Amino acid sequence: MLISVIIPIYNVEKYVGECIDSVFAQDYKDLEIILVDDGSTDSSGKICDEYAGKDERISAIHQENGGLSAARNAGLDKASGEYIYFLDSDDYVSSTTFRSILNFFNKYGDETDLVSIPIYFFGEKKGEHILNFKYDKNKVVDLFDYPDHIQMSSSSCFFKREAIGDL
Repeated sequence: MLISVIIPIYNVEKYVGECIDSVFAQDYKDLEIILVDDGSTDSSGKICDEYAGKDERISAIHQENGGLSAARNAGLDKASGEYIYFLDSDDYVSSTTFRSILNFFNKYGDETDLVSIPIYFFGEKKGEHILNFKYDKNKVVDLFDYPDHIQMSSSSCFFKREAIGDL
């Protein structure tokens, strides 16, 4: 089962290498990694190209700065995986994250549209962008104790591609 990992990148030269390395360190390897350089003015774009040159599973997209949503959408346009994960470029994931998530999806099958996961931050976060998802409570597996009105960052959610819908 292919997982598309979409990493929007904007001026994070200090963190982006370690972020990408955390994806490479996964014990699950059927991945495509889509790096979306959203008009960075530092060396982030060059770092994206260096990683893309190292592994055929990685592609780099360069675009004018359009913001986080535009970068994620550009990644979605290219994504071919059955599962989608948006990883912020200044976050990282533990090495067993993807296999653990796939185990949840396999266990709950068609009953699950997204799984919430823990994420780790580099340095100081200046606030997490919170999204309110309209969801069928019976189709969410969460690893946390969220209230009934689920609020979480999109970077803490692993989505079935079909649950995102057509773009």
